[in-house]
Amino acid sequence: MDPIKKTGIRAVACHAALLALCLSASAQEGSPLGNFATLEGCEQAPCGEFHHGTACCDNGNAGGYYGEIQFLRLKAHASEGDTYSDDGVPRARNGYRINLGYQTSEGLGARFRYFDYDGAQEFPDGRGGLKADYFDFEVTDQFRLSKFDGILSAGYRHANLEELYQDDNYADFKGDGLTLGAMLQRDMGCNLSLYGWMQHSILVGDDPAAGSEGLVASWTELQLGGQYNNCVAGYNTFIRGGAEAQQHAGIVDDDSEDTGLFGWFLSCGVTF
Repeated sequence: MDPIKKTGIRAVACHAALLALCLSASAQEGSPLGNFATLEGCEQAPCGEFHHGTACCDNGNAGGYYGEIQFLRLKAHASEGDTYSDDGVPRARNGYRINLGYQTSEGLGARFRYFDYDGAQEFPDGRGGLKADYFDFEVTDQFRLSKFDGILSAGYRHANLEELYQDDNYADFKGDGLTLGAMLQRDMGCNLSLYGWMQHSILVGDDPAAGSEGLVASWTELQLGGQYNNCVAGYNTFIRGGAEAQQHAGIVDDDSEDTGLFGWFLSCGVTF
């Protein structure tokens, strides 16, 4: 099957799944986000990005600003193997992601996200690797699905992805498009919770390095891990950690190859 058709099918399936999640959440009539069952001996339920306001920082559901910075350690991969150098093995490289947003007392909000990763490195036959960055602007809303609490988001993305091979720009994609995401938390008691995040974007743009215009691509991100919530100096804070995976499909022109990143993340955040 043509690579572009494959990309389109994957994108439609991913967005359909997220839409189904949204509709399911809307049908739930559970308790408010602030109601959590804690384990025996725990004095407070989680509070953090969701502004639970149980016993941690007594702000109720007042809403407010929040920020998070993620430290990433990711290694580039490709569907046809490591193609960045014939003589070397790509190594993991550092990156970061920043989330800044505001949320009303009704759960509706807006968020800005910036991601940067520079995986370019020196090999015996020249400089190679993967470089990527993007920024998002999204509208967000809270929901409750059974025992899960979550945030749905939708908005705009501008992205750049550059693939270097033997000192040449093998791909230099620059595009814009729509992005859709969902974040879930499952309270485990004692301020601990399971955490998951998925983001999918459909992008259209150009590749000046290949002399190509009107390309379509998709960018998928997934995080799975855990979260710890606490109250520091009167503010709700949280720490997250776990694994991250990314797939970039349809970005390398005239090639059936997909690229991706895999590794771990550690983040901290505060609401005020």
